[in-house]
Amino acid sequence: MAKYVRNIEKLESEKIKEKITYKRLKYYSLLAIITFIFSLLSIIAIYKIVGGADLNFYRFFEGKTVIWLFICLFMYFAFDCFRFYFILKSLNITIPVKLVMKITFLNVFVSNITPSAAGGGFIQIYYLNKYGVNIGDATAATTIRTAITIVFFIIAVPITIIMEKNFKYIPYHLSFVIYTVIVTFIYIIIIIFTVYKSRLFKKSIYFILRKLRKKKLISRKHFKKVSTFFLREVSIYTYSMLDFIKTTPHYTILSVIFSALFLFSSFTFSIILIKSLGYSIPVSTIISYQIIITFIMYFAPTPGSTGIAEGAYSYIFSSFINRNDIVILTAAWRFFTIYIGMIIGMFIFYYGIIKNFVIKKN
Repeated sequence: MAKYVRNIEKLESEKIKEKITYKRLKYYSLLAIITFIFSLLSIIAIYKIVGGADLNFYRFFEGKTVIWLFICLFMYFAFDCFRFYFILKSLNITIPVKLVMKITFLNVFVSNITPSAAGGGFIQIYYLNKYGVNIGDATAATTIRTAITIVFFIIAVPITIIMEKNFKYIPYHLSFVIYTVIVTFIYIIIIIFTVYKSRLFKKSIYFILRKLRKKKLISRKHFKKVSTFFLREVSIYTYSMLDFIKTTPHYTILSVIFSALFLFSSFTFSIILIKSLGYSIPVSTIISYQIIITFIMYFAPTPGSTGIAEGAYSYIFSSFINRNDIVILTAAWRFFTIYIGMIIGMFIFYYGIIKNFVIKKN
């Protein structure tokens, strides 16, 4: 009888997991469709605003341009994988390179279909935890990954604005500047609070859980389990964040170097694309513009910064690029920097889900 009950419970558990997986599949599919539609609408909007344009995409696949684009694409993905790999190594976390690549592409897919790229961090934590990494360590790794990028922009953006003379030709909107500064400030405060005021952070979590227990939203038994779990993981997270700075400096340095290389490889796409269209804009100017655009994108509230990215890119580069070429340039830039990685990540995501269903049925 007991064995029969256990089998029933196991079947019910599997059904619940299947329902959750199916809901997740529908949710991410819907988000992906919405993102692609909005991106397409953004390009169409730019096309309408400029009053028509040359949409001959094959111009980028002529001569050596396509070779340079795919070399850049390979380096772009490789640097993205290596920066996360060395962040994990700096925290004494060793996982196969194949898994790092999988997590990297899944992050590209999920972060670009969720508002403010919020889902990317969660998907990385989920797969790291599935492999056996503590949630605290996994959270620290994903936080450091983003924090390095933000520190880069905090240093680079003011220098770029001061040094780049061509910015005087670009009218800017003060609201965008204020928004990005506020979001950056909030993010830094959160990191400082969770790391250097960890006791207060733990008390805050414990206070929230107690309120939930008093309102009977969680049982007394679950309260003890959940509070113990969260407090332990917050401690692991805090120590991991501090360990990144204090220990294994060679891995820390490598993670910073590869983060910088990743960002500069993303800027290189615009250099190749613009040069292939026959423009002789200084490389320093293209990189300066890309730093500002990418900085805006990191804090855009839309999924994958859709709409804002295309708008900012076409708006800023229209000072040097003819109206006839700005649409195709913007579309090509988004395709190589975002959508190829998204498609690879989407394939990995759906392949994993389909594979799990096939294994369960067999």
